[in-house]
Amino acid sequence: MVEYKRGPWVQTFSGKAIDILHPKLSKLSIEDVAHSLARINRFTGHCRNPISVAQHSVLVSKLCPGGFQYEGLMHDVHECILGDISTPIKRCLGPKVRKLEALLMASFARRFHFRYPTSVEVGMCDLDALMIENRVAFAGQKQEREWDFPEYVGDLRFVEMDPACAEELFLNFFYNLKPKGVV
Repeated sequence: MVEYKRGPWVQTFSGKAIDILHPKLSKLSIEDVAHSLARINRFTGHCRNPISVAQHSVLVSKLCPGGFQYEGLMHDVHECILGDISTPIKRCLGPKVRKLEALLMASFARRFHFRYPTSVEVGMCDLDALMIENRVAFAGQKQEREWDFPEYVGDLRFVEMDPACAEELFLNFFYNLKPKGVV
């Protein structure tokens, strides 16, 4: 077993070291966040074609009403540290993973100035995005079990994209939506 002399940490794309249990995110750039999120696959990678967390975040932002778009974009930024742990796995892992997620999200919210805990409005848009992505990710595939959500009747247009495009799209949304003073 590896012993961490300074505690568990994650290295970012630009080489920054982020302490997982004591995150000080002042040195973390949004470019590091976008790079990571654009390369983390939704549905634990079991899609026909990859759907990244960055692309998901943009979709949630697009679905959100005006005052919630930035929060929608940022609602999963902690996944650049933890990865996208699917909800069924989170339930199996128990409260420790939820506490770690909350610790990271609170740090990200302070760093990038967005609302946390996540609003009900963003939570609803996140579920809508899941329904849209599910229809794209598993289109035409037989499924042994049905998903437990209602039939989505909204706009189902969704464009799959490579990681570099998803990263650029996320950054464009960030720079257009971020509050003044966020760097």
